[in-house]
Amino acid sequence: MKKIKDFIKHNYLMIIAAICFFAFVPPFINLLVTTPSPIGFITPDNQETWIGFFGSIIGGGTTLFGVWWTIKKQEEQRRKDLAIQYMPFLTVSLDEKNEYNFPIVHKIDFDKEKCDGLYKFKIGNSNKDSSNIKRFPIVIDNLGNGECYIKLATRPFYDDANGVKFKEISGKTIHQFDENWSSVIGRKKSITINLYVYYNVYEQIGGELSLDFRLESYDMFEEIHYDNTLHVNLLVKNVENSNNIEVFINSLPIENKIIEDDE
Repeated sequence: MKKIKDFIKHNYLMIIAAICFFAFVPPFINLLVTTPSPIGFITPDNQETWIGFFGSIIGGGTTLFGVWWTIKKQEEQRRKDLAIQYMPFLTVSLDEKNEYNFPIVHKIDFDKEKCDGLYKFKIGNSNKDSSNIKRFPIVIDNLGNGECYIKLATRPFYDDANGVKFKEISGKTIHQFDENWSSVIGRKKSITINLYVYYNVYEQIGGELSLDFRLESYDMFEEIHYDNTLHVNLLVKNVENSNNIEVFINSLPIENKIIEDDE
């Protein structure tokens, strides 16, 4: 039943055209042939011949349309099969070797950062100019057999319900991870997104902070679109035997959901 509904949904114009064709064209041909012509080339003696002639034309046209329709559907199915065969599949990990704490006095030239995307924010009541900075290099790998064309669809959504304040730090860089960001992840290749967290190590705060980056992608055939929302779950807690706080990435999942076509 679902297949029938989907077929009607995607081919309703063709169905309406076919109904109109078979409902109106045969009566029209009959009217054309049986109505006396002022020119006189259709006589009662050759009406059947003319009906056969028009019938042949209609039948031939219908056959050609059927062949075209079959080829079109086969081509669409071939593209879908190739899209599945070469579909991208994304995984994510934290590059712990390049995770780094920058001291307060350290100045970072963000335009020279070796990354594919860069996002800055502060937590708590920290001041941008007097805070510790921690870099989290997030690596997105494409394990699929085809290229992945990916973009950031919306601004990041954050949930600070667990008590950790969040504020995005403005200031454009050449790798700015915002709504205009897009990239291509090659087959068996990866990209790196650098997250910079500003925080005051002496501020007594703790809890969790969730950041969601709504990433969307499509395959090399632009046939299937994917929701690749990246969930960054941060944990803020006191360092053992110290009054200082530290920021960690608690979990880092990414989705690979197909975006259903609602057209």
